[in-house]
Amino acid sequence: MKRSYIIAGFAVSLLLLGWVLRGVGWHEVRLAFAQVKLEWVGLIALLSAAVIGLRAWRWTYLLKPVHPLSLGLCIRATGIGFLGNMLLPVRAGEVVRAVVAGEGGHVPVSSVFATIVMERLVDALSFLPLMILALGWFVPSLTGPALKASLQIGAGLFGLVTVVCGLVLWGLARSPERALAFLRRAFTFLPTPWVDKMVGWGEAFVGGLRGVPTGRDLPPFIALTLAIWGIFLATNLCLFKAFDMTLPPSAVITLQVLIVLGVVLPSAPGFVGTFHAAAMGGLLLYGLPRAQALSAAFALHATIFTTIVFVGLGCLLAESVVIGRRLRLKALARAEVSPGPEAN
Repeated sequence: MKRSYIIAGFAVSLLLLGWVLRGVGWHEVRLAFAQVKLEWVGLIALLSAAVIGLRAWRWTYLLKPVHPLSLGLCIRATGIGFLGNMLLPVRAGEVVRAVVAGEGGHVPVSSVFATIVMERLVDALSFLPLMILALGWFVPSLTGPALKASLQIGAGLFGLVTVVCGLVLWGLARSPERALAFLRRAFTFLPTPWVDKMVGWGEAFVGGLRGVPTGRDLPPFIALTLAIWGIFLATNLCLFKAFDMTLPPSAVITLQVLIVLGVVLPSAPGFVGTFHAAAMGGLLLYGLPRAQALSAAFALHATIFTTIVFVGLGCLLAESVVIGRRLRLKALARAEVSPGPEAN
């Protein structure tokens, strides 16, 4: 984890928060919050919690060809990992998620982490149609030439990085021997035990790339992916209802696309600033007052953030109970029964 990247993330968050808060009438913001419909905010929280469960369920299909893990462990690991993403920089929660699942299932952490990389690639590939629809059809009619070009350049870079990462992972899975041989040659200047350990991690990681659902597992995997994106769009619709916004159906997709592109940027933990700027910018495209767009962006982020933190803490507590029970069982299994006095 490079310190410069962390510093850059905090700088980006501060700059975007400055833009978000610039020139806002706080009286209008308080008025917008006072009129919010809390039942819709509660529904956003429920949908945010449901996403964690659906992601964990889908993850079991990626793990199945590699190291099958129970749904309960996957839910706990996903909840703890998402908590880490909210509280730690540079999405370190994904590493935490792999460690919790790997150690809980007694499988190589590198293999588990590879399935998380595959999961993120699936998310990016399934996001591309939404991005093309929003930035190729909806957004251009709402923006000027400069903003339109900026959005399309950002989308193009996102698509390019996604395709390149997909090709690299495909190449690793197709020819693991070449990849590991290259790794060994590239680090010949290091001590042999270190290189052997790195190659061992590489083998476990490449093994995790086999986790692509096929056959009967493919339809439910696709259905879960579509359900996850459907929940994201439903969340945006609930936000519109909560703040009594009358927006066209395209706004649901446009807002989600801009949020996804926004949180890709370096930021402080919890996607502070990047999330707010993306959500607020998406609402401003449809002519909403700045105070209302700001209120909605902060309400959406606060609801999702709070839900993930509470679910993550619950998963952390559940995992600590499971670990404690496992340690006690191991201690009992190792315990030796000493003979009593009557044995003499």
